[in-house]
Order: sequence, then C-alpha cells, then structure tokens
Amino acid sequence: PTIAVAEDAYLREGGVAVGVLRHEGGHSILHGDLRYYLVKVPSTLVDMVKRGVIPSWTIGPLTHLLFSAIKDFEVSCLLAEAGYVNCQVKMLSRYLVVGGEEEEMLKHVEKGVRLLTLVNLLKPCIASLPFLDSKPGLRFKVGSVVNKLPENVKVAVVRALKDIRLMRGVETFKKLDLTVKALKTALEAI
Repeated sequence: PTIAVAEDAYLREGGVAVGVLRHEGGHSILHGDLRYYLVKVPSTLVDMVKRGVIPSWTIGPLTHLLFSAIKDFEVSCLLAEAGYVNCQVKMLSRYLVVGGEEEEMLKHVEKGVRLLTLVNLLKPCIASLPFLDSKPGLRFKVGSVVNKLPENVKVAVVRALKDIRLMRGVETFKKLDLTVKALKTALEAI
C-alpha cells in the first residue's frame, strides 16, 4: 500500500503527523488484505434492527465505524508494543475532544444520529486503550469524552471499554462481534 502525504501539512502538524503516518503504516501491516474491507454485519446489530431498537439505515455506518475502531485498536496495540507511544498519544489527543456540535447530536431527536455520534466519539477512545496505563493524561482525555455522554450510557460505555481492552490477541472479526455485544447496552440506551 501507498500512503500519500502532503509535505506542507506534514511539516505543519509535526508530532501529530508522525503519529498519523505510523498509524496508517500499522494498518498496511495488519490490515492490508482485502478481507479487512468486506465486513459481515454483526448478528447483534441485525437482531437490534429486527427488534426495532436501532434504525435499519444505521446498520451499515455502525458496522463501518465499529470495525474501523477495532482495526485502530489493533494498530494501537502493535505500535504500543513497538514503542511508538508518544506520537500516538499526540495523534489520539487531537481526536479525544467533544465539541458543542457533538454534544447537541447526542441529544438529537433521531436515534440514528445519536447512535452514530456515540460510536464516532468512542472510536478514538477504543484506539487509546493500549496506551492508558502508561499515559495518565490520555486516560484523563478518554474520561472527559465519556463524561460528556448522556448519563444513561456512561456506565455501559465504561464497562464496554474495559471489555474491549482485554481483547488483545482475539481475531479481528471475532473482536468486532464481541465489541458490538459489549456495547449493546449503550447502543440500546442512547
């Protein structure tokens, strides 16, 4: 795979750009095969649609976001083991922010909007999990994101993040199924 970089943006972003490049390089090592881009929708999501718990139009975007989060987690595990911690923390810190727009979207009348916003906010939290023990500042940022979530989903999200953190070594597609099951209560509650 080829990773294209705009030199001016790279120079302007410094440590964040190094983190992004190493992250994308990790994807090329771990997820270079086409099978990582053709994903079966997890049965738990299908069941939730059948039960009317989540809107059917969200199933594709939710699967994409959750699988992307799992692959990001795997890349973070690889880079943590290789010692590339500081550049990853700089990169992830940029994404561990909840702005006013996201806060409003978490309160949106349409459940699908709330669901996609929740999972989009959790994506960098999941990618941060391998670094939390060594970087308390990153742990604080993840906690700040979780604290911006609606009260009815916080406990379920914390429990799910703890479960996902223990999934090192689990096969990628199995990890997707387990992640959806871990987040099921939060997805239903939002």
